[in-house]
This record gives sequence, structure tokens and C-alpha cells, in this order.
Amino acid sequence: MIEKKIGEKIRELRKLHGLSQMDLAEKLGLSFQQIQKYEKGLTRISVSRLSDISEIFGVDITDFFKGYKEDYKIKESSLPYGESHIYTKDKKELSILRYFRKIKNPTLKDGIIRLVRIISNMERDL
Repeated sequence: MIEKKIGEKIRELRKLHGLSQMDLAEKLGLSFQQIQKYEKGLTRISVSRLSDISEIFGVDITDFFKGYKEDYKIKESSLPYGESHIYTKDKKELSILRYFRKIKNPTLKDGIIRLVRIISNMERDL
């Protein structure tokens, strides 16, 4: 869970800077209980709050996501057309899949697959 990883990073940075939960809470205008919830991964942190925290510690906001890699996994049961496991972070692929799943007519779905296969073969031959 990403909230837990971000919380661990906040705790690590807070301790590295010699701050208590109360100190960090005061800098952010929060209660120390809220900092506890962030650090335990119990509460989601908004992007603006995470930005404030990154400024306090002098780190880039992306540092909170380093070491956290979760590809989107499409369940095998949702893939009637082959591939047992597909991993992607590509938003366009996910968008196509989302719209494709909304189509109920199996004949239409098969036609779309044939069309995409033809287009990809044509592109490969260019």
C-alpha cells in the first residue's frame, strides 16, 4: 500500500531531522495524531500536504515514491483473449482496456481485436 510507504518515508525524514511528531505537526498546522496516522499509512495524504512536507525536509516530492513500484496488474480472469498476465503503466493502454471492457457484444470485441492485429502487423511491415 503506497500510503504505508509514504508514511515510512515521512517518519524516516522526521527522525533524520530530529523532529518529534509534535514538531512536525506544528510546522504543518496539524495535530500530532494526524502525523501518527500519516506515518502508519492509515490516512491518505493530499498532494498539497505532501508538497508541504517535502519543503519542510528539503526533498523533492518524488522522493516519497522512490522504491515503490506497483505496476497495474490485470487479473487473468478478466482476459478471455489470451495473455495470462499483463503489466502496464501506460495510460493509453489502460484507457483502451477500460473502454473495451464496456463493450458487451462478443462478435464486436473479436472484430476489434482483429482490426488491432491487422493495424499492428501493417505498422511492423513499414
